[in-house]
Amino acid sequence: MKIIEILKLPLKGTKQQIESNQNSQESECVKMIDMFKDKKYAKYKMNAINHGIALELVTIYETRDLPLITTPLVEVYNVLLQTSSEVIIQVFNNKNPYPGLFRLIQHKDNQIVLLSLQSICSLLKGGLDTTEVNVQHPHYNIIDSSNGIKILHKLFKTAQSKELQEISAICIGYIYRSKEIQDKFIKKDIITFLKNTVYDLNEWTRVASIEAISLLAQNQVNLAEIISDEFFISIAQDLRKQLIGIETTKKQINQKQENECEILQTIITKNPLNDDIRLIMIKSGIAESLLYNFQIRDISKITLPFVQLFLILTDSQSNDVKQQILDKHPYAPLLRIINHNNSKIIEYSVISINNIISLGLTTSPIAEQHPDLVIIEDCKEVENLFNLTTQKDVIQSIKDIAAVCIGNLFRAKQIPTGIEVISILMSLLNNSDLQTRNSARNALNCLAQDKSNFAEIMKRIDLKSIVVELMKPLVGSEEQKKQIINEQEMQCSLIYIILNERKDEQLLITIIDSGIVALLLSIFETRNVSQITQPFTTAFRMLTQGSIEITNKLLNQDQFPSLLRLLNHNDVEVISDTMKILFNIIYAAIKQCQDRSTHPYFDTFAAKNGSLKFYSIFKRNDISKETKECSAFCIGFLHRNKEIANQLIRVDVISNLKTFTNDTNKQICDTSNDALFCLSLNLVNREEIVKGGFQIMG
Repeated sequence: MKIIEILKLPLKGTKQQIESNQNSQESECVKMIDMFKDKKYAKYKMNAINHGIALELVTIYETRDLPLITTPLVEVYNVLLQTSSEVIIQVFNNKNPYPGLFRLIQHKDNQIVLLSLQSICSLLKGGLDTTEVNVQHPHYNIIDSSNGIKILHKLFKTAQSKELQEISAICIGYIYRSKEIQDKFIKKDIITFLKNTVYDLNEWTRVASIEAISLLAQNQVNLAEIISDEFFISIAQDLRKQLIGIETTKKQINQKQENECEILQTIITKNPLNDDIRLIMIKSGIAESLLYNFQIRDISKITLPFVQLFLILTDSQSNDVKQQILDKHPYAPLLRIINHNNSKIIEYSVISINNIISLGLTTSPIAEQHPDLVIIEDCKEVENLFNLTTQKDVIQSIKDIAAVCIGNLFRAKQIPTGIEVISILMSLLNNSDLQTRNSARNALNCLAQDKSNFAEIMKRIDLKSIVVELMKPLVGSEEQKKQIINEQEMQCSLIYIILNERKDEQLLITIIDSGIVALLLSIFETRNVSQITQPFTTAFRMLTQGSIEITNKLLNQDQFPSLLRLLNHNDVEVISDTMKILFNIIYAAIKQCQDRSTHPYFDTFAAKNGSLKFYSIFKRNDISKETKECSAFCIGFLHRNKEIANQLIRVDVISNLKTFTNDTNKQICDTSNDALFCLSLNLVNREEIVKGGFQIMG
C-alpha cells in the first residue's frame, strides 16, 4: 500500500524536505480518516491493519519527536480502532501500542492527548470483551510495566479538560478488572470520581463509568471502597423517593432512579456468581425500596429498570439471598404489578416470584405443600397471577411462565378450578428450549404430588403412545433425527413426572410390563452415546427406584454393558444418572441376598472393568458429591467378601467411605457403614478399614 511507504518516510533533510514528507503523511492520514468514517468502507479496516498501517503509526509514536507528531497521525489510529473487539485485538497483537500511546499523553496538544487516550480506552475495551468477565485484564502487566497506570492517574489529577479526566478514570477502572487497586490514593480518587460520573448526562460517559465501577467491584477490596460511604444505602434512599412536583422534577427523579437501577444491574451482571454483592445490596435496603415502589407507586409509573433490577437480585442459587428477599414480604407488591400493561414487566414479575418460591421447593419435602402457598393465597392480588393463564390478550410466553410458577406453588395441593395450567405445562414438554422443558417437567412433578392433579395429568398420558415413540429408529436427516429425539425426550419426561417421589408399585409394574424398560436399554446399547440425553437416563433411573424385588427383575446381567458405556458420556448429568442406576441395581442385589457370599454381579462387572470405571468417575472433579458417593458405594458393595486388588483404589475408597460415615445425612452414614461391612468380610480390606481404630458396624 502506498500509504505504508509514505509513513516510512523519515523526517530528515532540509526544512523543505521535512515539511514535504510531513505534509504527505498528514494528507494520506486525512484521506484514510475520511474513508473509514464512511461506514461502507469500514470493512477494509482489517485489510489496512494487516498491511501494517497500525504498526507504522505506533513506530512513529514511539520514536518521532513529539512536536512533529500531528493530529492526523494520531486520529487515523483512533479511527482504525473504532471497530470490533476482534480487530482491536489484532492491532494489539501486531505490536504492543501502549508505550507509544502513553508517550503521546505527554504531548502539549490536548487534542492529541485526547485521541491517544481514546485509543487506549478502545484497546482496553477490546481486551475486556474478548476475555472472561471475572479475570484480570489481559493487558494489565504490559500497561503496568509501561508505567501506564501512573501516567493515567497523573493525567486524571492534572487534566484541565473534564473529558480527559473522565476517560482516564474509566481506563484505570477497566485496567483493574477483578484486581485490587493497591495504591490507596489512586483507589480512592478513581472510585470516588466514577461513583459521580455514573450519573453523567453524556450517555457514553455514564455507561462506561457504570461498567468500570462494576469491573472494580469484582475485587472485594475495591468493593469495600465502593460501598465505604454507604453508596448502596444512598441509592436505596433515592429509590424510595416518590414522583412529586412539576413534570420536569418528576422526570428528573425518575431518570436518576432508573440510572441507579442500571448501575446496580451492571454491578451484579458483571459479577454473576457473587452473591455477596446481592446480599450487601439487599441489606442496604435496595430490595425493600423497590418493593415499596411496587406497592404504592401508580402502576403506570413503574418502569422496566426497577423490575429488571429486582429480577436480577432474585436470580441467585443462594438460599441465603432468597431468604433475605423473602423476609421483605415480596409477594403482594410483585402480584400487584402483574396488572401492568408492559409485557416485560409482567414477565419479570412472574419470574421473580418463581425465583423466590424456588427456596421453598428445595428446603422442604416434595410431598408437602409449598410453605409459601398460604402467604400467597392470602394476597388479594393472587388472582392477577391466576388470570394470566386464561386471559386471551396475554401473550403465550407469559402464560407459560405463569403456568410454571403456579405449578411449583401448588406442589402437593389441588389447583383451583378454572386455572388452565396442566395443559400449558404438558405442551411445554416439547418446547425447543431445554430449560423451559425442564421447568415444565419439574412443575408438573410438583403438581403430581396431589391425587387430584395426578389424575388430571394421567388423563393426558398414554403408555402405548410412549412405547410407540420410543420404538422409532433414529433415521433420516439430522433435522428429522433431532425431532425424533425431542419427541422421545418428552415421553421420558412423562415417566419422570408420574414416578418421581411416588410410591406406586402397581404403576411402576404397569410401565415395566409395557416394554419401556427394554426399549430404553436398547437405546442405551445401540445408539451413539452423544445422542442419548439426560431425559432418557433420568426416566430409567425412575424405573430402578422401586422395591428390591422389582429392581432385581428389571434387567439381566448381559445388559449391564449398555449402562457402563454411558459412563463415557460428555454430559456429567447423564453420568450422574447412570451411577445412581448402577447403585440401585447393585444395592438391590445385596439386599436380596444378605448372606456373606461375594456379590452375584461381581464377575460380570469385573469382566468389563466396572470397578475401574467407577473409580475413574469417583476421582473426577466435575461430578457432584452424590455421584462421588454412589461410585464409592458401588465399589464397596461389589467387593463384598472380595479383596479390592488395586491397593490405590482400596486405600482411597475405604478412606472416603470412612469419612462418609460422619455425613450429616443419616442415609449416607448408613449406606457407608453397609458398604464397609461388605468390604470387611475380606481380610485384606478389613485390615485397611480398622486402621486408626475404626469400628466396623454390622
